Amino acid sequence: MFIPKRFPRLLTVITLSALIFALAISGVNASAAGDKVFNIIEITNFYGMLEDANGDPVAAVMAKNIKDIVNGNPHRTLIVSGGDNYLGSILSNMLRGAPVMSAFNSIGVAVSTLGNHEFDWGLDTVTRNVVADYPHICSNL
Repeated sequence: MFIPKRFPRLLTVITLSALIFALAISGVNASAAGDKVFNIIEITNFYGMLEDANGDPVAAVMAKNIKDIVNGNPHRTLIVSGGDNYLGSILSNMLRGAPVMSAFNSIGVAVSTLGNHEFDWGLDTVTRNVVADYPHICSNL
C-alpha cells in the first residue's frame, strides 16, 4: 500500500486542530454551565521544614499561600500530603513531628500517606499518640 509522504503531516495537523477545537469548546461550555473547579493541593517531602536554614518561616509562607487558594474556592479545595513530612529539621526531630502535625492541622490537611521517613521513629510514633487531626493512610505497605 502506498502512503504519500505528506499524509502523516496532514493527519497530524488535522488531529491537532481537532484537539484544540475540542478543548476550546469544552472550556467555553464548562464556564458557561457554571461548573465548579476542584483544587487539590498536595504537600510532599516537607521534612519538618517549619523554617529554612536562615530562619525564614517556610511553613508560614506555605500556609498563607494555601489559605489564599482555599479562600478562592472554599468548598472545593482538598489538601493532602504525600508523606515524608516530619523527619528532617531539628525541632521536628526533637518533638517527633508534632509541630509539623500542628501546622498541617492549621492548614487543613485532610489526609496524609505514609512516606518512608514516617517509619524512621517507628510507625507508632506517627499513628498513635499524635496531634494530627487527619488520618495517615497507606495502600502499599
